[in-house]
Parts: sequence; structure tokens; C-alpha cells
Amino acid sequence: MINKIGLWVTAGISIATISLGLSRLYNRWKGQQLGRLQTDSQLLETPLGPIEYQEEGDISAPAVMVLHGSPGGYDQSRAFMHALGIRGFRMLYVSRPGYLRTPVSSGVSFEEQADLYAALLKELHIEKVMMIAISGGGPSALQFALRHPNRCCGLIMLSALTQSSTLEMIYRTMSWSQSLRFRLFNALSAYDPVVYLMLIKARWQAAKHELQEKLELTSALSFQSMRKPGYMNDVRLFAHIPAYPLQHITTPTLILHGMNDADVPLTQAEFMMTKIPQARLLAFEGDHFFMLAQENRETVSSAMLAFLHTFEQVPLDTTDRDNTIAN
Repeated sequence: MINKIGLWVTAGISIATISLGLSRLYNRWKGQQLGRLQTDSQLLETPLGPIEYQEEGDISAPAVMVLHGSPGGYDQSRAFMHALGIRGFRMLYVSRPGYLRTPVSSGVSFEEQADLYAALLKELHIEKVMMIAISGGGPSALQFALRHPNRCCGLIMLSALTQSSTLEMIYRTMSWSQSLRFRLFNALSAYDPVVYLMLIKARWQAAKHELQEKLELTSALSFQSMRKPGYMNDVRLFAHIPAYPLQHITTPTLILHGMNDADVPLTQAEFMMTKIPQARLLAFEGDHFFMLAQENRETVSSAMLAFLHTFEQVPLDTTDRDNTIAN
């Protein structure tokens, strides 16, 4: 009996010690992660409000602006581009309004967000960019191409949302098991301790060559409280996206989409292709994250790089010649 009590006491002490150790490691990780988020990026004041961005690459190279999904932040855009090997350009990763350090007030509507991107470019003395939009970054990218055509020389839409969508609409397209997994993942990933455990799992299970990208992609799920204002604003706007005059987009556009995408149906990509005069669609086997699947990654990367290398930065006729097209 005494031996059994001793075993239970020993087990209890061991569990408490492990829990305390994990708690300390978690708190240290959280502090380091928050520090990196704030020091890796810059907060620039524009006439339209503050915007957070990170710049990477050669400043003399053609500029590429990357818009993250929902939820996200500049760190998510960077993680996706690193995973796809998109380099050799002046990369601008921005936090859309409401995400991380960019306040919602800097751009409540997608039209205001597009104008904010143009204001950022003006402050950085960048005349033209190639725009990459991931998932929920789609509507504001389309608005940028519509409202500032002289600043947008190329547009890549990656699993991009372009038409009205709600969570309930997404759930209705899924099987019961898919819907349950989707809801469970969204609920759990909102908690930083869960994200930390996901990072530990990645360190144990990921192959050496893919460890860094998994850590980057998983870390971009952290600090959901700093991303929630943007996500809630996106959810509200996504439910009522009007019919944009896509036929007025003169920018060459590359659309890449998964054929089994339950988050953003392929029909949205097909509709965009039929409306934008210079659009090309590449559809892949896979879901919303088809671009990260090993069998698709090289083809996706090659297509994006070939498209981006098509463009050269040329001077604008005037810096204030941006057009605005009403919706």
C-alpha cells in the first residue's frame, strides 16, 4: 500500500514538474514570438492611417506586394512565399487593416484598404507593384487593380476570395466530418497554447528540409487576439461583396486555385477568369491549401515566378494619375 502511494506521489510530482517546465517554455516562446512580430516589421504612418509591413529582398528589384488571408498578418504572407520559394524581388508583406499592428481604422472597406496600399507605395517611393493575394486578401487586391491601375502591373490570385461568402455557406458545402474538423481546427487554433503544442509536434515530426516552413506557417496562427479585429471586419465584409466591374481590370492576372477548395469554391476563380480580359486560370488537384501540397508546390512556384519575371518596373507618367472606378 505504501509503495502504491509512493508511486502516485512520484507520478504527481513528475507531472507537476513537466507541466511547470512546459509552462515556462511556453511563456518564453510567447515573449520571443511577440518580440519578433514587432521587431521584424515596421509601422509606417500614411495620410490614410498607419500600416504595418515587412520588406525583404533587393530594393532595386521589381516590387511585389503580398496580401494575406483571413485571419493572417504580414507573417503569414511571408511564410507562404518562403514555402513557395518566391524570391528575387523586393517583397512587401503587409498586415491588412485590423491585423497585428495595422488598425481597422486605416481601411474599413476593401476600397479603403486598396487606397491604403497605394498610400504605402507612395511613402516608399515605389511606383508599381506586382500584387499577390492569398485567400481573403482577394477583394482588396481586386480593388487595388481597379482603383490604381497605373500602380498595379501584375496580379496573382492564390485561392483568392472574390464573391460573397459566409462561414455557414462554407459549412454547407462540406461533409459532416469535414465540417467538424474545420470547426474544431478554427476553435483550437485560436488559443496560443495549442499553437505552441503544434510547433512542438512540427519539431518532432517534420523532415529537416521542411521544418522551417512548417514553423513559419504554424507561428502565423499565434496571437489571434491581435488578428481578431481584422478577421471580424473581413467576415462582415465577405458576406456582402458586391459585383465588382472585373471587366475593367486591365492588369494581366494569373489565377491559381484548388479544384476541391471548400473554403473558396473553384467557381469563384472560373467567374473571375471569364470577366478579367487578361486572366489565365490554373486549376490544381487539392483544397484551399493546394499550393503547399508536395505534388503541386513546384508547378505552382514555377508558374508564379514565370509570371512575375514577365514584368519590369517602368516609371509612371505622373505619381497622382491613379484612377478610381466606382463599384
